[in-house]
Amino acid sequence: MTKKATVYRMVMDKHICPYGLKSIDLLKTQGYEVEDHHITSREETDAFKEKHDVKTTPQTFIDGERIGGHDDLKEFFGKKQEGTTYKPIIAIFATTLLMALSTAWAIDAMNIIRVIEFFIAISMCVLGMYALHRNKHSK
Repeated sequence: MTKKATVYRMVMDKHICPYGLKSIDLLKTQGYEVEDHHITSREETDAFKEKHDVKTTPQTFIDGERIGGHDDLKEFFGKKQEGTTYKPIIAIFATTLLMALSTAWAIDAMNIIRVIEFFIAISMCVLGMYALHRNKHSK
């Protein structure tokens, strides 16, 4: 049996709600088939909020029951994150520093300026890949 969910989110000419995209992605990774309802104007948004007595969009419904916004949906799936974590960034910088040191050592250029140059270059490449990965998974 297919699990189904309905998401109501803002999709306007100059604004697509990022949390609506994240909600859809989260539902799909949890095996849900998503019925995606676009709210396309400020008037529709205000009417939706008033009808469902909510303050924000997106809003997710599973089996006719309102789960809530993106944070509520994460909590529903037990994925609530407490605060901001910098562990991925720290890991990236630690790894790229080691890569810079090993690169400098390998080409016999072990001076601080060369290591810093390698560190910055490698870090920018890895951070770019990390940003692409995060952007892909937030849609």
